[in-house]
Amino acid sequence: MQPSRRGPGAPVTVRRAHPPRGENWEHGRVDLATFQACMVETYGERDRARGTAATVAWLAEELGELARAVRKGTRDEQRHELGDVLAWLASLAAQLDLSLADAAQRYAHGCPRCRARPCACP
Repeated sequence: MQPSRRGPGAPVTVRRAHPPRGENWEHGRVDLATFQACMVETYGERDRARGTAATVAWLAEELGELARAVRKGTRDEQRHELGDVLAWLASLAAQLDLSLADAAQRYAHGCPRCRARPCACP
């Protein structure tokens, strides 16, 4: 499934491009487009009703929980909070009618500034 490409603020619709309900999540791996589409299918209506401002607030709260888990939590707690941050980020991207996979392309060739891996920026 992929979010549709309409203008900003338009309702995000979902068309199936991947199997539903995790069939494409073998061995704990999933691509960003599949993950974002799953979040839209699961929470999209509720997320649109909440709006972007509230979604950003929830994302910020989840980042705080991730920071606490990094400082004092277990690996399971850290993994849990990373998942929550990613889910809220996917929600925000869908509400903005943007693709996480497209956003990640900025780093496809290494550092966006110097294009090196590892980064060679001063």
